[in-house]
Amino acid sequence: MTEGTPMQKIFIQVLLLLVGAALVLSRNYWGKPLPVLLSGIFFMNLCWITLVLGHDLKIWAWLRNNIAGNLALIGIIVVNLIAVVVTAFIS
Repeated sequence: MTEGTPMQKIFIQVLLLLVGAALVLSRNYWGKPLPVLLSGIFFMNLCWITLVLGHDLKIWAWLRNNIAGNLALIGIIVVNLIAVVVTAFIS
């Protein structure tokens, strides 16, 4: 498996951010605005997590290099997904 070029990584991160922002901004036009809002936040979380994992910035090094940081990154995604699913079923 080959890694993407830096431009491909940035493109995917910008795309995730744009999709998240579009969902957040258009949430009132959907039938169930709260699950759409949570889905938009999910895409924004994916954006910054891929920034953390894809670029070597010292401020994020501790997130990538220890168990607590890795569990936090995974936990953010899992909690966000659970919130979307539970909210979608409730509303």
